[in-house]
Amino acid sequence: MPTYGTNGVADLLATRFNTSVIAPDFDAVFAEINRVLAIHNQQVEEMIGVMVGTTTTERLVTYSTSSEMDMTELDEYGTPEAQKPAAGATLGLPLRLWGRSIQWNYTWFEEHSPAEMGAIMDSLFIGDIRNISIALRTAFFRPTNYTFVDHLVDQVSLAVKALVNADSATYPSYPDGSAVDGATHTHYLGVATFTAAGLNSLVTTVREHFTTGQTVLLIPAASEAAIRALTGANEFIPAGLPNVMYGSASTLAMPSVDSSQSYNRFIGIWGANGVPVWVKPWIPANYALAYQEGVPPPVVRRIRTPESAALRMRYRGEIHPLGYEVFERKFGFGVQNRLAAAALRTNNATYAIPTIA
Repeated sequence: MPTYGTNGVADLLATRFNTSVIAPDFDAVFAEINRVLAIHNQQVEEMIGVMVGTTTTERLVTYSTSSEMDMTELDEYGTPEAQKPAAGATLGLPLRLWGRSIQWNYTWFEEHSPAEMGAIMDSLFIGDIRNISIALRTAFFRPTNYTFVDHLVDQVSLAVKALVNADSATYPSYPDGSAVDGATHTHYLGVATFTAAGLNSLVTTVREHFTTGQTVLLIPAASEAAIRALTGANEFIPAGLPNVMYGSASTLAMPSVDSSQSYNRFIGIWGANGVPVWVKPWIPANYALAYQEGVPPPVVRRIRTPESAALRMRYRGEIHPLGYEVFERKFGFGVQNRLAAAALRTNNATYAIPTIA
């Protein structure tokens, strides 16, 4: 657990190096920090992936309702009355500012190496990734709607929605034209144990709403052994390892497992429809998530500019004997396509929000 305060001489008790931060080139050290910062931001973008859209201009998105019209029988002189679809609902997108300061005194710079300064930056990066993971988990796994006051802009209250949660909202019809019952339909499911029936229900809950796109299943690393054990007909087919030659009778999913990744990798397919299964580091233990790829993403990231969405050094200064850097990232996640994802609790028949932080 990080502590609050300024890095001072007392921090020398941990480790000493012969080369100080100042000795090689003080400015070059900070230039290297900025280079590593760019790499970190690129990795964060890859973590978010295609399941999250991005907007720089919107804080309210329109979600369409059932828009089918009924047909009326006419005689040879008849003219039908005009109809129009109902107005869509509006969903709010929150925007939050996150930050952390790092502070040193001049003696610390003299006595510590660039490697130790890099370790401090690693700690900042880990905190940044954890914060984004918490925001993603909140957007996908929180089953309740809430109001967000847009305090960074103009104090307007925004209605931020969850995925479909039986709140009596109206939704686009099923592909066969039948209506979705907003008072009872929910995309937050629960099963007592990790079972094939539970995963099938999760996948069906998403894909039954769409005629295009590909349903994708996400699980935590802790559930990998459980899904690999479900080897019945139309259940899990594992992906092969890239460095193993298999017998001719082996049935394996393609492509191969990326063995260099422990927590963010494709591991196989699920069911007769070939649903890709991914292990993701931000999926909570005892939960799973399905989403539809190839349609408007279920969640949107609201940002002001691409620069402000990245973790960046906002300012740097010195007030003798202290030196400091302030880092910020500005973003918020909100549900846009309420039908395009569903969450499953795999150790209890009653859904409850997981421990987010």
